Amino acid sequence: MTKKVRTITGDIAPDTLGYTLIHEHLCVDWGDLLGRPKYIDFDREEMIQRMVSKLEEAASYGVQAMVDCTPIGTGRYVDLFLDVARRSSVKIICSTGFFHETWAPMHIFAKLMDIDQMADLFVREINEGMGDTLVKAGIIKCATGEGKITPKEEEVLRAAARAHKRTDCPIITHTTNGLGP
Repeated sequence: MTKKVRTITGDIAPDTLGYTLIHEHLCVDWGDLLGRPKYIDFDREEMIQRMVSKLEEAASYGVQAMVDCTPIGTGRYVDLFLDVARRSSVKIICSTGFFHETWAPMHIFAKLMDIDQMADLFVREINEGMGDTLVKAGIIKCATGEGKITPKEEEVLRAAARAHKRTDCPIITHTTNGLGP
């Protein structure tokens, strides 16, 4: 991904990105991680209009792009985000990756996959498309919980690094309340 930024609607030159909100979430839905169905009982058009309205409000303050850091299993409604991107002037960059174990159980894919399998999944979502879509991820999201990095979180971090080495896709991390002595 050298010298390009992968937005949800396609690749652009870095110098066209403009002022960017680097860690946002268009939508969050913990259903997958908490063992309940995703929240599917919402008015899709109303949700799109609300998201577009908020993005256009941000655009009125000079925002030209945003990175949606919603990883696999936390409400990453890629098809919905694509419709939002097509109606908004704000460029949207979506992510692949997994969240930490502190706030909700680790996604079942992360639990079952080893480092290489996770890296392969991230690479596929970057090069071919996220989930069952052709929309490509433009960033790799990983996260650590409070106070320590769990063994599975370390595996996700290593998988993100391996996927980065294979694709040159940037990594963004979430460190819950920081880590340190």
